[in-house]
Amino acid sequence: MTNGRNNNNFKMPKNRNLPFFAYGLFQPGKNHYSKIKVFIKQVKNEEVNYRSIKKDGVPMLMRIHDNNYKTSGHMINFNDNENAYKEIIVIINKSHLSDKFIWDTIVIGRKKCNALFFKGPEDINLPFFTYGIFKPGEIAYSKIKDSIINKDKKVIHYPMRHRDGVPILLSRNKPSSTTCGYLFNFNDNEEAYKIINETIPYELYYWDTIDIGKDKVNVLFGNRPFDGSNKIVDPDDKRNFKGIKDPVFKKGMELIRNYLESEFSSDERDEDEEIRFFNLQMHYMFLWSAIDRYCKLRYNRNTDWANREELLKEDLFKKALLNLPNVNRHYRQIFTTDDLTERRFNINEPKWCMNYFYTLRCNIVHRLKTNGWDIDLLKQATWDLLDIMEDILNETFNEK
Repeated sequence: MTNGRNNNNFKMPKNRNLPFFAYGLFQPGKNHYSKIKVFIKQVKNEEVNYRSIKKDGVPMLMRIHDNNYKTSGHMINFNDNENAYKEIIVIINKSHLSDKFIWDTIVIGRKKCNALFFKGPEDINLPFFTYGIFKPGEIAYSKIKDSIINKDKKVIHYPMRHRDGVPILLSRNKPSSTTCGYLFNFNDNEEAYKIINETIPYELYYWDTIDIGKDKVNVLFGNRPFDGSNKIVDPDDKRNFKGIKDPVFKKGMELIRNYLESEFSSDERDEDEEIRFFNLQMHYMFLWSAIDRYCKLRYNRNTDWANREELLKEDLFKKALLNLPNVNRHYRQIFTTDDLTERRFNINEPKWCMNYFYTLRCNIVHRLKTNGWDIDLLKQATWDLLDIMEDILNETFNEK
């Protein structure tokens, strides 16, 4: 096992005399290409049979060679290899990508080249020990569930801490510490690790291996685990992470429901109309914070809207929509403020519904309109969006 990663000092490739296979950030036409252009002697279009993924919008080659996959790029020969690779290193470090890339070599035709690969697990044929969001009953479990052929409960003696609401594992073995998790063997290791790699935030984690009994397994350790993290106090939480106890998903949803039930249970209005509307706005915005938090943890795409679009593709969102009481409820049409695009609510069109709820967030909340029509509309939207979110959370955290 290694001791972790240096996040600020990406190293030069072992053999700096080799040409460079450029894809993604360093392709012609991209911003970073101009920074190495002065060192280039020759550029040739090439394709390699390696799978690629995107992390935070950045294409990355995976160390998975397969003739069924093609990634386009360019083989670049430099006239000054030393300074060309130095400039690439500067770009990687300044772009905060040093914890995501690793150098390796590939063969194109008969020529060996340097290439930047995604810094995932070195051996994807090993099983995976999970202690966090990929455990059964956790927020990302369903994403890899179909790739699992067997799962075994295991206990390891590495302590956990919390950072940004998720657990991170410390890389020191401590016999007095107990962390509970699952050991997964996959029927399709490439697909399973691809999903894991696309989902985890690499500012929080790095890959390494540990021994569990006689087996070597892949595991995610916490990157700089004492920076911005919290010690876990509760004895149960210290040994067994449970995302269902996340205060945003548990107490937060209860807070919104209790507010709606107490504030709108009758037609009596004891407080000023504007104050009521301001309170409703705050709860609606907090509900959207919970939605965005869920989507970020489950999908980890590079924008909030990209995360929400992943949610729209899932059956659990569609089922939650259809579970709404009075599914044929009529929402009046509304319009966006920037280009006056019409928004309509249609229970059979999940994207329309999400756009409608989001336009309410942008328009009514930000405009601060306070007539009775807007209050009633926002109240109903808050109820319905809360029901949807609670259904999604119940299904997510009860999947085994």
